[in-house]
Amino acid sequence: MKTPHISNIIFDHCVFKGPSAITWIGNTEVKGCGFAGRLEDMWIIAEPNRKYMGVGVFVHCKFKYCEFGNLALIGSKELKDKFRSGSVHR
Repeated sequence: MKTPHISNIIFDHCVFKGPSAITWIGNTEVKGCGFAGRLEDMWIIAEPNRKYMGVGVFVHCKFKYCEFGNLALIGSKELKDKFRSGSVHR
């Protein structure tokens, strides 16, 4: 079964609210995003070869000045660092 996903979209000044979990695949760009809470409390480090059920998947998307709240964010430590360096924590 193929995993449904959203691909090749630029999100500009969007608000993502949970409860939910989301993850990213491929080239993800982040600029000026904010988080309702500490990124460390929202982020789950993805385990290689593990399947996650019920997760929204973004493929090759860009996020500019977006807000994330009440979400679990699943991804690599490297992606977490990318979000941290390209984001504004709120």
